[in-house]
Amino acid sequence: MIYVPRSKSAPVVFSSRAVTSLRNDLHKFYEERSAQSRLQEKPYYETLPDQVLLKILMALSKEFHGKCAYCETPVKVESGWGSFDHFRPKASAKGTKEIAKQHYWWLAYTWENMYLSCPNCNKYKSSWFPVKGKRGHLNLPHRKLIEAEDNLILDPCYDRPDEHFVFNPDGTITPFTEYGDTTVELLQLNRKDLIRSRKLASKEFIETAEHFEKLWKANDWNEDESFKIAESLCHQLVDVFLNYPKLPYGGAILNIVERWLNSDLNRADFILKNKKPRHYNKGFARALHQYRKQILLARKGIPVRKQETG
Repeated sequence: MIYVPRSKSAPVVFSSRAVTSLRNDLHKFYEERSAQSRLQEKPYYETLPDQVLLKILMALSKEFHGKCAYCETPVKVESGWGSFDHFRPKASAKGTKEIAKQHYWWLAYTWENMYLSCPNCNKYKSSWFPVKGKRGHLNLPHRKLIEAEDNLILDPCYDRPDEHFVFNPDGTITPFTEYGDTTVELLQLNRKDLIRSRKLASKEFIETAEHFEKLWKANDWNEDESFKIAESLCHQLVDVFLNYPKLPYGGAILNIVERWLNSDLNRADFILKNKKPRHYNKGFARALHQYRKQILLARKGIPVRKQETG
């Protein structure tokens, strides 16, 4: 899971006759019934027409870089694999001790509440949406719900997942807050297939970093060999910093990269700040001198010009 800044404007399809009609019918159902009747009767949630659904899924795929919003598994909507999840369930939102039957029907056909999801995360999340304290009032607009509710499951469009859990080189996730723990548990983010995929995704960087470490600590460096491994490391750092939103399991790779950089300030200063380390290596220095600017720009999310990458 990574933070994904959400587009403020909904795609044109949400203004279409089909979606508007479904939204109006749902509002009419609740407006025509008493509070008691609304608890006893359930509305029928019409399925979106195929063409409308595909347009929504394609828009969500672009928004979430073709990955599940929760686990970052690639989702190929064109092939029919994957769907969208109502982040706030369209009915019977489950908390730790209660089920809110009327939450959150009014968000059922809204863009802000739809998240691209793989089938597994969709299945595990189901209608879970635990909150600390009280839920927002019925019919409260999405923007105000964000402010009013303290949801225990992390929202990738409003929360910073790396402030709640860390990704480990073995592919597992270790939560360190209540929000992180709830998210990992409810979405089953430590399921075996994800552990394998995250481990494989970060394998290349981990192997390069381990080779770099070996040369870093050695006393008999080969300058050409150290230049090649440092060059490979630089290319990978630039790629991760610039492209992690698009990379499968990019959140895991970025987290591992940042923690590796921060684990040794002497090494980090050498790579990022051009400070001469205890262990000095001409091969490292030559490669880092050539690529340090690209690394620093990429870390800030600034694309590097093609002529600067060679």
